[in-house]
Amino acid sequence: MKKKCEKTSCFALSRKQKMLIMKIQVVIMMFLSLQVSASVLSQKTVNLQLVDVTLKDCIAAIEEQTQLGFLYNGTDLEQVVGIDLNAKNRLVEEVLEEILYPEGYSFSIKNNVILIKKELESNAKIQLAKRFIIKGKVSDENGDPVPGVNVVCVRYSTGTISQGDGTYELSVPHLNVALEFTFIGFHKQTIEVDGRTVINVQMETEVSEVDEVVVTGIFNRHAESFTGAVVTVKSDNLQRVANSNVFESIKNLDPSLNIASDFDLGSDPNKMPEIQLRGTSTFPGDESGDLRGDYQDSPNQPLFILDGFESNTTTIFDLDMERVSSITVFKDAAAKAIYGSKAANGVVVIETKRPETGTIRATYSGNVNIQAPDLTSYNLTNAVEKLTVEKLAGDYEHSQIGGLLTKEALYNERMKSALEGDDTYWLAAPTQVGIGTKHAISVEVGEQKTKIMANLSYNDVKGVMKESGRQNIAGSLSVDYRHKSLMFRNIMSVNANNSEDSPYGSFSEYAKMNPYWAAYNEDGSIATGDDYSNPLYNATINTTLKDSYFEFRNNLYVEWTMAEGLRLTTRIGVTKKNSEAHQFYPANHTKFDDYSEVDYARKGSYQLNNGSLFNLAGDMNLQYSKVFNEKHFFMSNIGFNLSSKVNNEVVNYAEGFPSDRMNDITFALQYAEGKTPYGRESNVRDVGLLAVFGYAYDNRFLSDVTIRQSGSSLFGADNRWGTFYSLGLGWNMHRETFLENSTWLKQLKIRSSIGTTGNQNFDSYQSLSTYSYYLDRTYDGELGSYVKSLANENLKWQTKLDFNVGVDMRIARLSLAFDYYQSITENLITSLSIPYSTGYSTVLENIGKVKNEGFELALNWQVMRSKNGFLNLTFSGVTNTNTILGLSDAMKEFNKTQDELASQLNYGKPVVKYVEGGSMTSIWAVPSLGIDPATGREIYVKQDGTITYDWDALDQVVVGNSLPKYRGNIGVNGEYKGFGFSFTARFLGGSEMYNSTLVNKVENIDTEYNVDKRVFDGRWTTPGQNAPYKILGSYYDQDINAWVTNPKTNPTSRFVQARNELTISSATVYYEFKRKLVREIGMHDLKLSAYMNDIYTFSSIQIERGTSYPFARTISLSLRATF
Repeated sequence: MKKKCEKTSCFALSRKQKMLIMKIQVVIMMFLSLQVSASVLSQKTVNLQLVDVTLKDCIAAIEEQTQLGFLYNGTDLEQVVGIDLNAKNRLVEEVLEEILYPEGYSFSIKNNVILIKKELESNAKIQLAKRFIIKGKVSDENGDPVPGVNVVCVRYSTGTISQGDGTYELSVPHLNVALEFTFIGFHKQTIEVDGRTVINVQMETEVSEVDEVVVTGIFNRHAESFTGAVVTVKSDNLQRVANSNVFESIKNLDPSLNIASDFDLGSDPNKMPEIQLRGTSTFPGDESGDLRGDYQDSPNQPLFILDGFESNTTTIFDLDMERVSSITVFKDAAAKAIYGSKAANGVVVIETKRPETGTIRATYSGNVNIQAPDLTSYNLTNAVEKLTVEKLAGDYEHSQIGGLLTKEALYNERMKSALEGDDTYWLAAPTQVGIGTKHAISVEVGEQKTKIMANLSYNDVKGVMKESGRQNIAGSLSVDYRHKSLMFRNIMSVNANNSEDSPYGSFSEYAKMNPYWAAYNEDGSIATGDDYSNPLYNATINTTLKDSYFEFRNNLYVEWTMAEGLRLTTRIGVTKKNSEAHQFYPANHTKFDDYSEVDYARKGSYQLNNGSLFNLAGDMNLQYSKVFNEKHFFMSNIGFNLSSKVNNEVVNYAEGFPSDRMNDITFALQYAEGKTPYGRESNVRDVGLLAVFGYAYDNRFLSDVTIRQSGSSLFGADNRWGTFYSLGLGWNMHRETFLENSTWLKQLKIRSSIGTTGNQNFDSYQSLSTYSYYLDRTYDGELGSYVKSLANENLKWQTKLDFNVGVDMRIARLSLAFDYYQSITENLITSLSIPYSTGYSTVLENIGKVKNEGFELALNWQVMRSKNGFLNLTFSGVTNTNTILGLSDAMKEFNKTQDELASQLNYGKPVVKYVEGGSMTSIWAVPSLGIDPATGREIYVKQDGTITYDWDALDQVVVGNSLPKYRGNIGVNGEYKGFGFSFTARFLGGSEMYNSTLVNKVENIDTEYNVDKRVFDGRWTTPGQNAPYKILGSYYDQDINAWVTNPKTNPTSRFVQARNELTISSATVYYEFKRKLVREIGMHDLKLSAYMNDIYTFSSIQIERGTSYPFARTISLSLRATF
């Protein structure tokens, strides 16, 4: 006997492993920190080619290459001859089994030493028998054979491919392994062998919803027996259309979730999107003012559920897409009623990835993201054209000869410079091509009882405005542990975010700059002039616009399988978030140019926001499901939940900063004039009871019933509790005997539902009387207080009644989902005007009723599928009509206030008004017959049908609707031998828009600044001319016996234009390397991708897009590698 194990060699690492550590050092550090013990053998690989050697020589060669310690009888092993070995990057354990078992030897590991011993002949034969073949057949859902399926032994690198008849044979070392079956167009399946030698597998196509699971965030349901209207998008499809964030992907896949483009904020990386599902049903609330903590959700925003617990828009926006496993959108009452009081606007459930059993895997993904400004919607004049406009407008005229000569000299000087080429393109001055990076790394360790996944990501987004961006560092640790009938799961995540708005200011400041003004001097310094302030200067003086937050989340799940089909689940979630925002404008910022000498010391301002949030939520659910007599399926879920949500934010305003280097609020001279520290706090407690029942007969006739009772501190003392319900019915017609044997019909399910849900995205104290103090005076040395808002003890839950009927169908390779929906929202909450004699102007009250109805259609056609690839065509479209069914008298006061606002001088945009029978998105303006060819003045139509030159707010009527009648997506994606592509386009139509660009930069122009080129094409100049726009210059108004110069335009139907758009939203190409190739370089998978998003928009309306922050086109290059 001899022992070859030096003190160091037993722990030495192979060269391959050292290279792996160098590549992914962060992953290995995280992996080691988990302190998970693994076999030494699982870390060693062998690369040897031996022919006709003894077993002793073979073991010696392995020992030398791996530096492992072996203990064996050399004399016995020397007698075994004729050993052949051809190992390329194979695990030591697999190689030892191959060379030892057939010769009657076994091996074991003790104290990190490999012990080889001779077995009895009977035992050796048993070992040898266990090594032989696993056979089986792979078929599809129809029982037809599927050739070309990859069959891989998960723990080892051995594998095979199913033959033309679907059969396969695979040699494995023992029967305690798992087999992985993968094929393009089918779901991956992992099956434990568990001692079997024959394993037949039925593959499931990706387009099929049969036997798919609907993740509700509380419990899971089989899609075939579920009556709700849901859409589930898997991670592969999400990353096929975009890789920046979840919202960018989902808006290209499901149009029912409306994430509209913001024509003001454009592609600002620090602004959260506005999201609506199946229309808007709540009146706009009070603006949050200077609050920046994002602690209050929008009243029309759907409820976000992340791993079973409530979340907000910011958290989902910053979520690493590599972590996302699926997104499920709940649309109708049968689907969303389990969330009752918070689900009126729909529910979006996001599940993150969970570690798999039997894996030790590290994955890295890296992205380079390039954002280029899209300025194609701007059509501004150049220097020569702008000077011509000023000349036509009379800017260089003067009543005195001296003044006239001075102005003409100025005009000639400017025109001379413009003709010589002095023409500044101001739109390029504050913009850049932003190049950002994103890195994510994850480690999975899994075995039967314990599964662990750790993630770390870094995302650096560079916006198209200079020095704007968003940085996010996130980490998570997921641990699953199972002990007998108990399963524990804990997900801990942290997120640190820093964002910065551009110190260059609003993009609109540059769009108005005259092109004959210089941006830079010849020496490269910032140019200034007597007649203009250069906004570029503000970026050189330490202007600071920064936000940051840190969020910690921990979700604990405990599941007890009490008996077959009976399960008790308890969950507790904690969220802690702190936020901070700094806005510092130095004294020499251009915003203080108009300050007088008296206010000189007040120059410079600082706004500091500090906020915090603490959420604590928990629930307990008892779930039961069972099939009786093979035909009666029953499920139930009984549970309760408790939650507390506390948040606050304080804003401090200060002014008077003598230097731009004194950029801390402590350097301030005083509080800002007319302002004191301001803030908002909220404390909401909820309790709920939930009962869900489902029954299916023979998987043909389906029913779902949900009852939820919710109590909340939000509402009046007389209406703390609300009861919500849903009833869903379904019929799987394809399960009927007259269709069951159909070869063309794969699925036909008819479903319908009705139910109620609630909305509580409102301030927490709106039903209570609140008080404030007189801080500027006292009475007899004591402070006084006053009632700030009036209580309303009768304030009720805002509820929505949903009705839905739908069809799910799959014919051959064509899948179809169709839904008709109607929802009525009652008890709308808004401010109600009350008599001033009460001492208050408004009180929050329930008013009105709103109806939304529409259709949804989704088509997926799998044009081709083979072992080499696939080709899919997709189409989805939605319609929505919004109608106000009833309003209280309070809205008359609101509409009157809006009329007064519209009458204000220079107010050139429509106001918002609400009337019964109208829409919440109606456009109000005075009807127009156009421009009078004789005078160049606009002709208006009054309420009585007469015409006039005078605009009157009382003549306003509905002249359009900004809500599109239809929206949708069109897509095509495919793959061939590892090469893949995806192309997606969005469309909308049937809506109108008030073209503010024509109003502000063509007709209501201020010639001191730049204008749109269309000012040349359509302005009235001479009598008899048919022109779309008013006279440019002055005219004599006989009604007032005075000259009028450049009259301003109030809201008029003349600027309401049809809006129809087609956006080329996403184009993706990728290549997934063959597994055999990547394994030779020490990897499991390798994928390269290239994305392009927001490529181009074709629109029927020419309007400036991205007025405060430009829109951007994004190009992204991505690499994903699994080791």
